[in-house]
Order: sequence, then C-alpha cells, then structure tokens
Amino acid sequence: EELQENMRNLTGRISGTVKVATVYSVGLHELPPKVREFMSKFPAVKIDIEYSRTTRIVRDVLSGEVEIGVVAFPEPRRGLTIVPMPSDRLVLICPPDHEFANRKEVSVKDLRGRSFVMFERDIPTRKAIDRILKSYGVKVKKAAEFDNIETIKRAVEVGFGLAIVPHPSVIDEEKNGQLAVVHLAEKDWVRTVGIIYRTDRNLSLAARKFIQLLESKPQT
Repeated sequence: EELQENMRNLTGRISGTVKVATVYSVGLHELPPKVREFMSKFPAVKIDIEYSRTTRIVRDVLSGEVEIGVVAFPEPRRGLTIVPMPSDRLVLICPPDHEFANRKEVSVKDLRGRSFVMFERDIPTRKAIDRILKSYGVKVKKAAEFDNIETIKRAVEVGFGLAIVPHPSVIDEEKNGQLAVVHLAEKDWVRTVGIIYRTDRNLSLAARKFIQLLESKPQT
C-alpha cells in the first residue's frame, strides 16, 4: 500500500480513499461544498465521511481507524497534530414569532433566566457556551439536552426554548423562515474548528490535499 502511494506521488495522479470522521454540525453543513470542490479537482479520490462525537473521533484518529478528524474546539493532545480551519460565529436561534426574532442582536445579559435547548454536557460547543455564560455571570434554564444539532433546531422550532448554535448550521432555516437568527453582541461567541491527525502518521497525498482545501478560507 505504501509502495502504491509512493508511485502515485511520483506520477502525480492522486487517487485512493480518505477516511474522515467529523462532528455532525461541521459534517452536515460545512464539509459538503468542500467535498464537492475537492472531487471536481481530484475525481479519482473517494472521501469516506462518518459522523461521530468528538471523543470517539479523537480515539479513532489515534487508533488509525480514520486518517483525519474534524472537530470543534480542538484541544492539544500528545500524538495529535491540529490544523485550524476558519472559525464560525455562534448565534442565537428562536422561533420567528419570538420577541427576539426582529432584533439585530442581543447581549448575553438578555439571556438571563431564559429557557434553552442545549447540546449535551460533554460536547465541546456546550462546554464553551457554559464557560461564556458563566464568565458574564448569566444563568439560564435548561429545557432539554440533545447530542445532535438537527434535533436542537427542531426543538427550537416547536417552541422548547432558545439555542446557541454555529451560524453555518442554520443558514437554510434562516433563509426559508423556519428560524430567526440573532447576532450575539459579545466577541466571545466564536467556535473554533480544527482538523486533527496522528502526528506520526504518514498521510496520503490525497489526505494532505484535502487538508489544504479545508484550512483555506472561503472565497468571497
């Protein structure tokens, strides 16, 4: 297999399969256009994507089950290399008839005592949201917890409560009027995203090219 990879490197033809594990919110809403762009450039490569939670993605990257992982709020860890991707803004979402729906932005103080649909406690985005709220001394009510961004969005739609989510994950709902998206005033509301791979792994040429594409900023 390594010999075949070396031959591909020499001939310049990029092919093979890149196994990628990603968290749902990035995999469903940010990777598809990147994968399409990559496939148009390198049609002989197959991108094999699986969706998982951060803890399992880290484990699968370290064990060699997958070649690269894509996670939110990547944390330094021995044996892992992190390549930053463009960050996302975290935004507030609510039903279109909610009192916040017509506001351009809200302050963290406006969230005090409100009911929220949240990610489960062990999910990095939830940890970051909790940390930001705590830093401003703001307590909110927990209406429900889910491990999946899609379930959170549906729960907000039917009136379970508000939620704070990455903006790319709600662009479609914002466009079609299913949800109102409200900017959060403070600069803290940013979700970092990163590619992880095992430091001692000799990445395939296809994987290296895919990482280069993922870390590049979108064209504007």
